[in-house]
Amino acid sequence: MKSLYFIRHGESLANAGGTPLPNADIPLTEKGHTQAKDRLTHWQQMGIRPSHIYHSAMLRTQQTALPFCRHYNMTASTLDLLDELNTLAFDAIKDISMDARRLMNANWWQTAGLDDRHGVGADSFGEFMGRVDTFIGRIDEFNDNTLFFGHGIWLGLLAYRLMNLPVRDSGDIRRFRAFQTAMPMHNTVLYRLDVADNVKNLAWIA
Repeated sequence: MKSLYFIRHGESLANAGGTPLPNADIPLTEKGHTQAKDRLTHWQQMGIRPSHIYHSAMLRTQQTALPFCRHYNMTASTLDLLDELNTLAFDAIKDISMDARRLMNANWWQTAGLDDRHGVGADSFGEFMGRVDTFIGRIDEFNDNTLFFGHGIWLGLLAYRLMNLPVRDSGDIRRFRAFQTAMPMHNTVLYRLDVADNVKNLAWIA
């Protein structure tokens, strides 16, 4: 058996309701940096040395991984398959209020079909699911105790697809969203994926 570990990024500027930025450029807040250091302390107590560290192409995961990289004197690798779902085009949200952005995002989840794209730079759900499904197909390539820094919706879809639940249309997307928002998904949440004999079990750790 081998175990892979997943940590969601610390509190980001977007989580805290800050000024909108392109998704890849959203940084951690000071609280987020503190959360990353606290998660490292907890990780050290587990007594596990990462065999490799990956993060998404998004700044907030790179910043969350940094204390781990420094502590273990390791260089992390960017893995684009870990990139979060980008529901809204930046040009459409950069000049509107937080309340308006939240309403637009909620409407996206209620109406989006598998191939719908909000605008330039946004993902379709099908494209996003393709990243997660490709990652699942590559699980055997990763060594025991590999550590991944990623995102909440991504982790939710990983769990959903590992259960072989389908996402074919807007109704399925809404069902996934209900599933994902019910998962423990606080900033720097830690999950472990145990892989043995073609059985994959994702469990919330802390």
